[in-house]
Amino acid sequence: MKPSSLLLLACLSAAVLAACNKRDDADIPAATPSADAAAAATATEPVPAPAGSATAAGDQYPAARDACLAEVARQAGVAKEQLGVTEVLWAEAGVGVTIQVPGAQAPWSCLSDENGNVQGAAYTGSEGRL
Repeated sequence: MKPSSLLLLACLSAAVLAACNKRDDADIPAATPSADAAAAATATEPVPAPAGSATAAGDQYPAARDACLAEVARQAGVAKEQLGVTEVLWAEAGVGVTIQVPGAQAPWSCLSDENGNVQGAAYTGSEGRL
């Protein structure tokens, strides 16, 4: 795995952990490890679309989604229109966008802020299969 992939994963993990440890009131007792694990599992769930609406992945964060699509298209040498967004997740570190490139064995991962400033994009599979 590329160092940039590891950095991206580390940033997202740190953001989830920071969100789990945030306390608004000093009188609240510290959460148990199992409660922290449950909070981490739900901290980055995508916002569900309203019932009966047909929304595309990333409609909540279009600037981040579109910027990540452009960056992955540039790095992979593929037209932006051929890419597919499979997941968009918000975290304190930014908006994580998972993108499928045609013919790739694994998806690409991209991290951007909500304004579309890309922090990094990387292939998540073996680079020997790019």
